[in-house]
Amino acid sequence: MPTSNERIAAIDMGSNSFHIVVVEINAESQSFKVLDRLRETVRLGTFHEPKLKKELSVADMKRGFETLKRFKKLAEGHHVTEIFGSATSAVREAVNGREWLKGIRDKLGIDAHVISGVEEARLIYLGVLSATELQGRRIGIVDIGGGSTELVVADDQFIYHLSSSKIGAVRLTEKDLQDETDIQTKIGFMENHIEGLISTKVQEIENVGGFDVLIGTSGTIRNLAKINYKMHNFVNSDDVPNLNQHKLTFESLCTIIDKMIKTPKEKRADVFDISKNRSEIILAGAITLRTVMKNLKAKEIIYCDRALREGLIVDKLLQKGIIKNRMDYQQTIRLRSVHELGNKY
Repeated sequence: MPTSNERIAAIDMGSNSFHIVVVEINAESQSFKVLDRLRETVRLGTFHEPKLKKELSVADMKRGFETLKRFKKLAEGHHVTEIFGSATSAVREAVNGREWLKGIRDKLGIDAHVISGVEEARLIYLGVLSATELQGRRIGIVDIGGGSTELVVADDQFIYHLSSSKIGAVRLTEKDLQDETDIQTKIGFMENHIEGLISTKVQEIENVGGFDVLIGTSGTIRNLAKINYKMHNFVNSDDVPNLNQHKLTFESLCTIIDKMIKTPKEKRADVFDISKNRSEIILAGAITLRTVMKNLKAKEIIYCDRALREGLIVDKLLQKGIIKNRMDYQQTIRLRSVHELGNKY
């Protein structure tokens, strides 16, 4: 059981990238302090292939294993007592995914398991909950990953909607945008495909009363927030501040997409000052976000820098009784922040 000042690490094994966060627990304030974090692009498997059974290739498994080995060294450098993780869409859909994770547990001692799409959405909610003051508001959450998109509607007491759809920046790029000739037609097909997969979810969200504010998490939305900030502030990447709570309007998103379409794929990394790996999938991710926002009738989205990996930490603290009550935990965000700031200085 985690105790005060104990250090633990959580790993999000996503379809596009793996993330680790190392934290120190403060049981008194029901909080954790982030000590270190690392992200590596891994891109497991392929989503658009003729095979009836998807599987992780030998190269995929080796790449993932080597990344996790580096993550373990990072965590051990902080003297953690526990390393645990969750694998999402790519591993979830691979016929050999669970067998690969067993090898991770046996060889590296990382407590790694596959989670369902709905469980992924719940953990994302917990991550957002750890950093966002709801103040009585009901939030909608959009998380666009490499292989899936999660939607959540919740407040500090109840979860009203959790869903996961097989829509992701890597998946859609492989399906529709490997070749960008006749791109407008392909984007039209992509938008229809996305709408078909989310239509019942959107109706369910309307049926439960919708939300007051829309929050976005993870790499696609983080990078779009960065692009948006730079477009409006004319700064270099080194001068971009922490973008937590950055607001991206639907209108600005459409402007960014129009500019991306006009920019050749091989030049997007330089033009938008993003990594080459991200530039390969950013257009599909942006179109996914635009389609989701359009269907949810959302005029803006606010970026939150906490997501699944922090949700894993919060869930662990809930399981072990460090966090006594989810609602009380959410309502004391500001108090915990002040407490941690005091400890820091």
